[in-house]
Amino acid sequence: MTASTDAATAPDPLRTRHAVVVDDDESLLRVVTAGLEHAGCIVTAFNRFGIFKSDEPTRRAEAIVKATTRFDDAKKFLSSAAPDILITDVRLGGSNGLHLVVMSKLKHPEMSAVVMTGYDDVVLKKDAEAAGARYVVKPFMISDLLELLGLPHPLVERGDG
Repeated sequence: MTASTDAATAPDPLRTRHAVVVDDDESLLRVVTAGLEHAGCIVTAFNRFGIFKSDEPTRRAEAIVKATTRFDDAKKFLSSAAPDILITDVRLGGSNGLHLVVMSKLKHPEMSAVVMTGYDDVVLKKDAEAAGARYVVKPFMISDLLELLGLPHPLVERGDG
């Protein structure tokens, strides 16, 4: 790869990213959403069981938080939206987060995708990677998720040299 190719594909640190988070665990949804907001993302969050609201105002970008009580609304949103990042649980009640990844990556192959699961399963990990997603096992540190996505973690001090 040439330097110009690398520069063209590298994330622009000054551009606000739009992240979509889909999970049926509201507490995890809140933590992931807050972490992404603190890293400067605009977040659209979907859960299965109730209305989701962000409790914390964002520090670096105005958060746009949409909510739904139906998984199908997340699929519909993703069919028309162009997010930079999709983070989804694998098991969402009777639905499968990998299907969201496959559908979204077909339309937006440059989108970063992460599937979260409470089950460390080699076959599931291979399926996620084949779909173009990274795979994380719960529980995980939000700083590790942000690092995986190449996003800053503003709560961690970094040395200047």
